[in-house]
Amino acid sequence: MRGKWNTLRGKESLRRLIKETIQTNGDEVPLEELLEYLRKKGYMKETIRPRLHLLDIEVVDGMVRLKG
Repeated sequence: MRGKWNTLRGKESLRRLIKETIQTNGDEVPLEELLEYLRKKGYMKETIRPRLHLLDIEVVDGMVRLKG
């Protein structure tokens, strides 16, 4: 049986979740608050923290915002 796997599916879901969170809370969210929210959703904080730049997210002075 052959299936088509989208290896970016998890990345897209996480990016969408972060984007929605940032947009509903203004244009910036404290980093620890975002990571705690994602932890409650089942994501691992320690894994996500160093990879935020891969999700087009920038961290400036402890605040998270979308690039662009």
